[in-house]
Amino acid sequence: MTDDSKNALQRGLENIQDPFSSFIRAQATTSWFLLLATIIALWWANSEYYSSYQNLTHTSIGFFLGDYKLEASLNQIINDGFMVIFFFFLGLEIKREVLAGDLARPENRRMLILCAIGGMVCPAVIYALFNWSHDSLVGWGIPMATDTAFALGVLTTVRKYIPTSLLAFLVGLAIVDDVGAILVIAIFYTQDLSILHLLSAFALIAFLALGNYAGIRQPYFYIIFGVAAWWMMLKSGVHPTFAGVAIALTVPARPKLTSEKQLVKAKSTIKSMQKKSVSVDVLGSREAHEQVLDMRDLAERASTPPRRWEDALELPVALFILPLFVLTNAGVPFSVNSFGLIIDNLFIY
Repeated sequence: MTDDSKNALQRGLENIQDPFSSFIRAQATTSWFLLLATIIALWWANSEYYSSYQNLTHTSIGFFLGDYKLEASLNQIINDGFMVIFFFFLGLEIKREVLAGDLARPENRRMLILCAIGGMVCPAVIYALFNWSHDSLVGWGIPMATDTAFALGVLTTVRKYIPTSLLAFLVGLAIVDDVGAILVIAIFYTQDLSILHLLSAFALIAFLALGNYAGIRQPYFYIIFGVAAWWMMLKSGVHPTFAGVAIALTVPARPKLTSEKQLVKAKSTIKSMQKKSVSVDVLGSREAHEQVLDMRDLAERASTPPRRWEDALELPVALFILPLFVLTNAGVPFSVNSFGLIIDNLFIY
């Protein structure tokens, strides 16, 4: 359709749509969303409406089916549900960097693991030294767990300005550190760790890896069994964000067809379309419609599932999941007494 054939409404919408699309996809936009969510959460938690903030984040949401009840707070839904999608997204990036980026080199991976171990051991040792003769020594594992989701959320907002290899290293470092801390907390601090559910989660993840090896590339396969693995991990007592990273590592990373076969099929389809008519009548001709669908399928098979899923998840994660996570978790109340207590503790040590 040429510009002359478009009506005034179409041209007006396009003039609005293109700038709006550029604004939404701009890196600075995600930074502003996170900053705005942080400011709102801090203001809300320290205002006279503090009780409404607490009620919002801790209000239970669920449904009943006979005697069966599924219930969780909004904070749990975001932290244990939506954030799994965020960690799945990061896991896809890590897998791509390990297979085709700077982390493909063994020495880089070794350095990442050593740095992550240091990031877990050093805080635990420092905590133990300060609490050696106190009952609080039992909390030595708490400093090992960093707020990976919040830190990576901030980091991804400036990804345009730092090298991809550095971003991948920092993301991998944070994830390995978080996974290690989760394992420590699960082993030493979880009172009701369910071994049956944990083994079921690992079995489902292994089944997904087997599907990858068998060449299965249907998204529904990974979605259905991925959700089942997430649910088993959640019921086991281990933080389910670990499942998001593990599931991402099972996603196939190679295209279905080689580049040569893709080009041959694409050229054949294009030539067939060119022979029939100058303009392809997708609406009136079923054959032309099917040829266009073939071109779409060829383009999809030319890419890899991690690349396609990264593109599909980038905007929802940046504009919805991360700001929602920040809004419900960054609301920390401050008071003069709390600052005085911190200063007193510093002088004591």
